[in-house]
Amino acid sequence: MRTLNPSVSASERRLPCKRSLGDGKTHVNEPINAVTITMIQSHSIGYDSAMSVDPTLATILHAFQCTFPELDIQGGAAEPFYQAPKADRTATLFFREDYVRSLLHEMAHYCLAGDHRRELDDFGFWYHPCGRSAAQQKQFEAAEARPQALERIFCETLGVPFQPSLDDFSGRPISPVFLEKLENAYIEFHRQMPPTATRALEGLKTHAVQCLRCSPPDLNRVLTD
Repeated sequence: MRTLNPSVSASERRLPCKRSLGDGKTHVNEPINAVTITMIQSHSIGYDSAMSVDPTLATILHAFQCTFPELDIQGGAAEPFYQAPKADRTATLFFREDYVRSLLHEMAHYCLAGDHRRELDDFGFWYHPCGRSAAQQKQFEAAEARPQALERIFCETLGVPFQPSLDDFSGRPISPVFLEKLENAYIEFHRQMPPTATRALEGLKTHAVQCLRCSPPDLNRVLTD
């Protein structure tokens, strides 16, 4: 699970249970530092590489890049990570491998983060180990409902299969409470979409949807995270 600065809204927290950086170890409860960022960057790929891996991913990635020119979006990372902007560089959003769902999920978090959290590495989150308690899992579910609801809307817009994720390897089933919160957030967004999310959706419709409809993707090849 991840913990967060108390000044950050609990309703938008993202709390995955571990981070693997491709070195054979699981890094737990570590503050993000320059070494961590370098390790994540070393596993990342840019737009051109992603384009050769999967055309569906390339189309969606291109749409987001056109819509958010202030944000550097890179795939191929061992784990998702948001590198906040500094004086000498723009913000960078890393998503896992070449997974379309990971890209959409991380963009959902970016859209809901708000200006304050976009100034913090990984939106201010820290990691906790797997094996969450029932109380910790409940906190995770409360944090993930809104981002996953927006991710669901992204998926529906693009024709990409969606299913809820609890980031939990204990075998516990998805709770009805989490599904209800996800559904309520989904309905809320259809009634009133946040401004940055609206910008993202308009970008997808302008730069990706028509292209994907003209050349339907093989959805069996769309990897999910």
